[in-house]
Amino acid sequence: FWTHIQLPSIIAESIQNAPRPPETISAEAARTDSWQPQIAGIGTVTAFQGIDVTPQVGGVVTQINFESGQDVKKGQLLVKLDTSTEEADIRSIEAELANNQTELTRKEGLVGKGIGARTELDALTTRKRVLQAGLDRLTAIVAQKHIYAPWDGRVGLREISIGSYLAAGQKIVWMQKIDPIYADFQVTEAEFGRIREGLKVTATFNAYPGESFTGEIATTDARVSNDSRMNTVRASLPNVDLRLVPAIYAKVLVDSGA
Repeated sequence: FWTHIQLPSIIAESIQNAPRPPETISAEAARTDSWQPQIAGIGTVTAFQGIDVTPQVGGVVTQINFESGQDVKKGQLLVKLDTSTEEADIRSIEAELANNQTELTRKEGLVGKGIGARTELDALTTRKRVLQAGLDRLTAIVAQKHIYAPWDGRVGLREISIGSYLAAGQKIVWMQKIDPIYADFQVTEAEFGRIREGLKVTATFNAYPGESFTGEIATTDARVSNDSRMNTVRASLPNVDLRLVPAIYAKVLVDSGA
């Protein structure tokens, strides 16, 4: 009786009759204030331009003119493949062309005098065109075996060595241009109507705690995803010191309105 009835009754009565703690009240004068409406998003950093440098034709690597992580200029020769076979064929065709031109000149003189067959002249002319086409093809192959940087940028870790055989389309190195750099993030369908080009963007990154990077909205995707009803937005950020690299996460705040 004491344990299950009387003692609980005494405890309940004591709690009920105990004085209540005072409520804390804060007061402040009314005033006009302002704040910046913002849209928050989580995104991924993307290179302004990025490609896998690959050859158009296969061959053995004879020259490598870059180091891993190096900044390269547009038109800089990165890799040269062996062209000895093509160069030998070019010399052979050039010799045939020279001989063909001699015969063609002689035959034109004979035909002009009326003592040569016109069909032989036509055959020599056709032969000259065929040889020239073969020469142009070999020259193009030699040019394709010289791989140049398509624009100013930075290369990654090279994946070949002198003497390596490269097949057509095989990756040589990753090349990217990261100034400016993009931060791609998603917004909801409701927020999409508040996004427009030129809005100020502030981005933070786990790699640089306490720092923020400012940029602006560059563009938006042409449609909203059918599955998530989200739209992808692309912000452009200056990256002169190249501290931001592709694939790192970005926390983005967009100033959306007055």
